[in-house]
Amino acid sequence: MQYDGDYAQGKGFTVVELTIVIAIISILAVVALPKLFSTSVLQNRVQSDDILNSIRYAQSYAIRTGCHVSVNIDFVNNILTLQRMFNAVGPSCVTGAFTLNVPDPVVYESATAATYTRTLTNGVVFSSGTQSDWPIYFDSLGRAYRSAGTRGTYTLSLGGRTINIIGDTGFIAYTVVQN
Repeated sequence: MQYDGDYAQGKGFTVVELTIVIAIISILAVVALPKLFSTSVLQNRVQSDDILNSIRYAQSYAIRTGCHVSVNIDFVNNILTLQRMFNAVGPSCVTGAFTLNVPDPVVYESATAATYTRTLTNGVVFSSGTQSDWPIYFDSLGRAYRSAGTRGTYTLSLGGRTINIIGDTGFIAYTVVQN
C-alpha cells in the first residue's frame, strides 16, 4: 500500500478541535438542561392557565345563564371554586347569595353535576392579588365585580404570569413576563 499524501492535507478533525467542541457542548448542557427540566416553571404555567380558564368559564357561564357567578380563591387552603347566585324567595339568580354550585364541564353528568372546584398546587405563591379582592363575580353582561358590588381592576400574578380582569368591560388579559 502506497502513501498518497491525502492524510497530510487536513481531511478530519484534530484532537484539540474535538476536545473544544465537547467542552462547549458540556457547558451548554450544564446551563440549559436544568431550565428545560425545571418542574416549577411548568407547574406555574399549568396553574396560571387553569386559573385563567376557570375565570373565563365563570364569565361565559354568567353570560350564558344570565346568573351572577362567583369566582372565589381561598388563599389559605389553595382552593378555587365557582358558585352562582340563588334567591330562595323568588326565581331570581341575580339577587341573593352565592350558594348554587356551577357544574364542572370536565365531569359533567346530567343529574349529578359535579361542583366546579380546583385544588391549587401547594407551594405555588401568588405574588399579588389578595383575599380582599376575592371573591369576584360576573354579571350577565360579563362585567366583573367585587363581592361588595363595586367594579374595578383585579390582578393576580403567578410565577411571571399576570391575569388582569377589567371590571367595567369584563376583559380578561393574560400577560407573560419574559425573564
